[in-house]
Amino acid sequence: MTGDSLLDTSAMRDLMRLLWDHSNADAAPSERRERIGFLFDSAGVLVYRGDLDNPNCTPCQSRCLVPVVGQPIAAVNTHPFRPGDLLPANCHPGDPTPRQYSVDRFGGASELDLTAFRQWNMPGYILDKDNVYAIPRGTTVDNASANIRRYPRVNRFTGCKVI
Repeated sequence: MTGDSLLDTSAMRDLMRLLWDHSNADAAPSERRERIGFLFDSAGVLVYRGDLDNPNCTPCQSRCLVPVVGQPIAAVNTHPFRPGDLLPANCHPGDPTPRQYSVDRFGGASELDLTAFRQWNMPGYILDKDNVYAIPRGTTVDNASANIRRYPRVNRFTGCKVI
């Protein structure tokens, strides 16, 4: 358990597992897909929905088509890479500059991720190959490094997976 009240729920873990399974994270980098989903409070019960097969998603950007099934309380998206991985060209169409997936600047989130979570007025969670990043409500580019919490996906002492 992480101590994060949302991350520790079975509904959140199920949502993350579903999104990760649909991200093709073990495929060739150009075939991977960022996926997004939401955790909802539906009459006191946590439920989730994910955008699992939107053809407009790329390895580095998701397009959100998720039906609302209650009060949205958290957003989750996948980054199907490991820090340091070279991102495929279809991540940045029209820009041939090679780029790496980096978690240094905003701790797993991109500036677009932070903007979306703020606009949605909810906490966000990013899942990559190594970590889960918990991004509290209101996190900005200026306070991201102080606010974002990182949880390794595999506990190095016990071998247990967070997700």
